[in-house]
Amino acid sequence: MRVIYWIPSYPDQVKLNFDGGYSPHLDRATRAGILRKSDGTTLMTFMEMLPHGTTSYDGEAMALLRGLELSYFLGYKKIWTEGDAKFLIETINGTRSDDRYGLETITKIQKILKKFEVYDVSFVHREANEATNELTRVRRRTSTDAIFIGEEELPKDVMKIVERE
Repeated sequence: MRVIYWIPSYPDQVKLNFDGGYSPHLDRATRAGILRKSDGTTLMTFMEMLPHGTTSYDGEAMALLRGLELSYFLGYKKIWTEGDAKFLIETINGTRSDDRYGLETITKIQKILKKFEVYDVSFVHREANEATNELTRVRRRTSTDAIFIGEEELPKDVMKIVERE
């Protein structure tokens, strides 16, 4: 039996967990992410619906891109990203070629990563990424995209999800 849990970043880094989801009923993907300090304090959370016709692959890649854009915009220069889309992460890191994610999005991700002083893109099992997975489900049930800065803005149901990890 393996025990899987969220691991904090180094003290001088922030950590972005990201995830994408898909609803066949809506024929569209969702993206979500949580940015935290090394002590686990939530800095930013987002959950957004993507256009009709987007896939789960789009959701995963666009969640990473959106999280990186927001993190950079907020002034963070050292980042560790973690997601449960193994093929996406291997594609970003150059150890696999997978065209399901779209060359344009992959290129944008690689370009913004180079703006950070330090970055890492790594795979994590779904069990350690459950909060962002749940945020994609919450977004499918609500009617509004949302970006929350800090923990004070988080709705209680979203805060409970973040605190579980």
